[in-house]
Amino acid sequence: MKNSFKMQFREIAVKKTTVATYLAVLLFVAVNFSVNLLENREIQYVSQMYDPIKKLTWSSWSVSGYYLMQLFPLLAVFPTATSWISEKNSGIHAYIRSRSGEREYWYGKMGAAFVISFLIFTVPFLLELLLSIICFPMQSAGDPSGFSYLITVEEGTGYILSQLFYSNKVLYAAVFILIIGCVAGGFAVFNLFVTTLPGFRYKIFTFFPIYIFLFLLTVGESWISPNESLYYGLLLTMFESGNANYPLFAAVIVGMLAISFLLAERKIREGGVR
Repeated sequence: MKNSFKMQFREIAVKKTTVATYLAVLLFVAVNFSVNLLENREIQYVSQMYDPIKKLTWSSWSVSGYYLMQLFPLLAVFPTATSWISEKNSGIHAYIRSRSGEREYWYGKMGAAFVISFLIFTVPFLLELLLSIICFPMQSAGDPSGFSYLITVEEGTGYILSQLFYSNKVLYAAVFILIIGCVAGGFAVFNLFVTTLPGFRYKIFTFFPIYIFLFLLTVGESWISPNESLYYGLLLTMFESGNANYPLFAAVIVGMLAISFLLAERKIREGGVR
């Protein structure tokens, strides 16, 4: 399993799509951080500065983060979406399976897909958090909404992990980033294993499963969760106090991984490529 994971991780990590995705995410982070630097350049008093945690890329007040969120599903699956078809066409899957075994091959692929997307959506944002801690005064408590601190404390209890933010805002940001990384990994694994089903012959179609699934989830939320949203953009935005169903969304991600395990077991039972 370990050797299979290493081989497939290296195979995916050096792909042009992986490098392009990582650079794209870095660009969104760099733009947001540069905007924050420009905003604070001429401010002389800490009391007038915005809370740097509330200006991170995944914050609801980040313009860069807004556009990144629109591309999030595509970027999450972009490095690995064509992985299975590419390996099948090149024949490298046969080499890896001969070195590791059928079960090890598929679970190594699952682990590699998850870790690649997880790292892409955690490392740049943890770096942004570290740079924000270094470059901006953490004691500044200005709110981008324009409301006073007391009002934001009173009204800011509706978003996820709000209590953690008011007790340790750096830990809050770090945990939120790790959650986004896990969601990205879940998207990548699910999308990849759906493409192992018969009918996926062309690479262009391998980017569709995640969008079809999210569309069906949005359509079905009216009867799955009548008064609460399951829209990923709402659930994965820091300080977003919309009426979102976080427990059910977490269950959906777990369900996506469960489906991926079932598809992996299906391929293992087949014992070969059809």
